[in-house]
Amino acid sequence: MRIDIFTGSVSRLAGGLFNSVRRLHQEIATDPEVTCRVIGLADEFTAVDAPAWRPIDVSAFPVSRPRRFGYSRSQYQAILASNADVAYCPGLWMHYSVSCRKWSKNKTKPYVSAPHG
Repeated sequence: MRIDIFTGSVSRLAGGLFNSVRRLHQEIATDPEVTCRVIGLADEFTAVDAPAWRPIDVSAFPVSRPRRFGYSRSQYQAILASNADVAYCPGLWMHYSVSCRKWSKNKTKPYVSAPHG
């Protein structure tokens, strides 16, 4: 099974999500029948913090305006191209959550929305 995580920041700028989402999926990825990948947004700490996601592959894309909404055309395209069996979306109020819903509808595959906070 393949699980893709669609999220905002993959760095410490995500606050508690950096630890909770990362550790959850690292534990899930210990199952030999599961692979995980994260599709997130790049920020000034991404290069330093991305290795903490290992063994999960991290793809981080630049953000366009408006920054607060987290719009990234390249992230949007990567999400829609995902061939995961299920997606995990740890939030509601950013563009990646809209992209997740569209991915689910287009691929007729399930997603888990788990807002934190």
